[in-house]
Amino acid sequence: MRRQESVAKAIGLAVSAALACSFLLLAKPSRAQDAGCLGSCAQQGTECLGAARGEFKLCKLECRAAAKAALRDCRTSPNPRACVAAVREAASSCVTECVSDLEDAARTCVDAGAACAAACGLPNMGCIRQCGAAFVECAAPLGEQAKGCGADCKLAARDGLRQCKGDPDPPRCARDVWQELTGCLGICRSDARAGLTLCLSDALDCVRGCIRP
Repeated sequence: MRRQESVAKAIGLAVSAALACSFLLLAKPSRAQDAGCLGSCAQQGTECLGAARGEFKLCKLECRAAAKAALRDCRTSPNPRACVAAVREAASSCVTECVSDLEDAARTCVDAGAACAAACGLPNMGCIRQCGAAFVECAAPLGEQAKGCGADCKLAARDGLRQCKGDPDPPRCARDVWQELTGCLGICRSDARAGLTLCLSDALDCVRGCIRP
């Protein structure tokens, strides 16, 4: 639960940075000088956020590579089950550190973007920050909902596999269960994406309200 909240918070901060950059598409500066200043802020914010996302992806890849190597070593461990459990715990901690780094980087992007925009004379940055906070509140439950949905899919799959033991064709039964599991998990992902899209749409509407009179 704590990890889910950390992920949601980090994603929220990252989206807050993206929302702060979106004013370039939404605002209509009255002077070319203002437009140039805001454009520079938006470019800097986009580059900052892109670098943060890149580091986050690289960090997760490194965690996965380390976990795969450790799992291979578990094959020769005196207690493979305990070894695998320890590797999973270490992998989870590794990803949590990646999330923490993303959170710090996104916060830096948000603060730098706000300072840059304030120097340009852009009003209502506090309003835009509130839009980001509203997005975090909207998106926070999505991770837990997707996790619960996936757990229900896996539970149904386990029940199905148990029933396959008495099926005349167990391999075919198992393949059918696997296909049903894949489809069920796909629905979970689609629902989560739809919820995130709705939250983001509301956040962008909020930003428009901050900038346009």
